[in-house]
Amino acid sequence: MKRVSKKRVTFHFPFELGGINHAFSPGQYTIETEEEPIPGGTVINFRPIETVLIAHPPEGEISPANFWAVDPEELDKAIAKDTDQYIAAQRAARAARSGNGDEPESE
Repeated sequence: MKRVSKKRVTFHFPFELGGINHAFSPGQYTIETEEEPIPGGTVINFRPIETVLIAHPPEGEISPANFWAVDPEELDKAIAKDTDQYIAAQRAARAARSGNGDEPESE
């Protein structure tokens, strides 16, 4: 009995994944992980056997989705890097607004 988990992630910046000769654009992607049970326990535990990154076409565009088998560790690194870049960009934007007096004053 295999199972598949899916999650949707948003990349805010272009990214690359080791082992794949492709530059990925910012946007939403689906990550599907197929897992199989580990035999022998009283509780069913699963281990991942394949992780796939799916790029869907932009809304309203008629074209096929693209699929890449990816290394989950490389994907985790790319997600962490994008998150760090996003947080840094948000902090820089806040600092720029507060430095320019664009933020409303508190009462």
